[in-house]
Amino acid sequence: MSHGGLRRQTVGATDVGVSAGRVKPDAGVYLGSISPTSLQVVSGPSLERGRGRLASFKLWFQQLLASGAPPSGVLLASDRTGPIRMIGTVSLPPRGAGETVLQSSNEQLKEKLDALQCHFTWHLGVTGHVEPTPLFGLQAYLYQLKGQSREALQSLKDAEEHETQDEQQASTADSSIICGNYAWIHYLQGSYQEAKSYLKQIEQLCPTPWDAQLIPYIQAQKGWSLLAIRTPKLLEQVQIERSIGLIEESAEKSSDPDVLKASALFWLQRSTERAMEILQRALKQDPSYHLLYQSLGKCYKIQWLTAKQEDKNNILEAAIKHLKQILQKHPDLDLVFLKLQLAELYGAIDPAQEEKIYKELQERKDTLSPKGHQALNLYWGNFFLYKKKSLDEAKAKFMEGYKIPMPTEQRKECARKLTKVAWHCHSNDADAIHRFIQKTDHHLPAEFFESDLD
Repeated sequence: MSHGGLRRQTVGATDVGVSAGRVKPDAGVYLGSISPTSLQVVSGPSLERGRGRLASFKLWFQQLLASGAPPSGVLLASDRTGPIRMIGTVSLPPRGAGETVLQSSNEQLKEKLDALQCHFTWHLGVTGHVEPTPLFGLQAYLYQLKGQSREALQSLKDAEEHETQDEQQASTADSSIICGNYAWIHYLQGSYQEAKSYLKQIEQLCPTPWDAQLIPYIQAQKGWSLLAIRTPKLLEQVQIERSIGLIEESAEKSSDPDVLKASALFWLQRSTERAMEILQRALKQDPSYHLLYQSLGKCYKIQWLTAKQEDKNNILEAAIKHLKQILQKHPDLDLVFLKLQLAELYGAIDPAQEEKIYKELQERKDTLSPKGHQALNLYWGNFFLYKKKSLDEAKAKFMEGYKIPMPTEQRKECARKLTKVAWHCHSNDADAIHRFIQKTDHHLPAEFFESDLD
């Protein structure tokens, strides 16, 4: 039986209904169009409860690809009873002649758009955040990159209002660029007839393809756009280089442990060797400064994570050995975070030893600071989540950490991990986690969320 151009298919006990050309899967079922190399999900559970399942579905689909090409058409899969599994496909009807003509027409439209001179074809190399610009055409392009089509179209209207009027070639060049941007935005919105209408306007402005007299004005617009995009990056790079020079000078001349710690943290993402060298100097100045040891632990972890595979074991063994020596040498210092870092490193080779450290810290939890107790629950929760694959035990630890009313990064991370656990739970359990977070926060004053003790 067919409805709305799609055929109805029953797979096992699952009856997939088709109505008015749209499949309506129930909760836990995903619908997506597939080809031998790609997947586009077009329907599924609500985003609030379905993001984790959606990620699992995509991972499952990649595994399916690796085992052989799936059938073309529309794929249905379910995680209702646990692991993602395929429950069938809804076949698409053969492509008709009208559809083939339409696709060919759109392909020709795309070719014409690619040949335009405008911000969408200039390969401006936009990456990351770009500050707003007074160049309206460029601003329209930047808005469209973020999916803000309404704002993009408004910027082009502003560009029309401020269009150059004093020289014919400059005005024609401006108009052709604006029309090109309009055509691209409408094309990306799926408004193909609107896109074609702007192509016709460009043809009226430039009867011959890109009149040589217009090229200097078009190139000038392109140059200004490139300058607007790249100048902030160049200035940022100059500022970074100046900052490095000042920080390096401070590290060389200062004997203040706090200054040296700040310098080390700056270098942490650039050179762990340099950061560790600075920390060792700081520890000579103040061997009882516990935060320096914590920073040293971070250095070891990053060094291990970023090392080549053949070097990882040696770095891991050296890190564990050194952290153990520090703990044995300074039993009187508050080195809870260093112990947690040691436990995490142990977990790479001996998960039982990792959990042993957590249990030892738990036995003396009354002596831990609130921040230290939060961190213990966070690390232990991660252990249950990633090593033992126990959602219930992980959830319990993250909740315990989140209940401690101290605004820290550890508490925020407990909330993020609870949200992640909720993605993998059934809807009732997921709702209970969200209610727990809301209820816990409800009793806290507004000032709490404005604090940042880290």
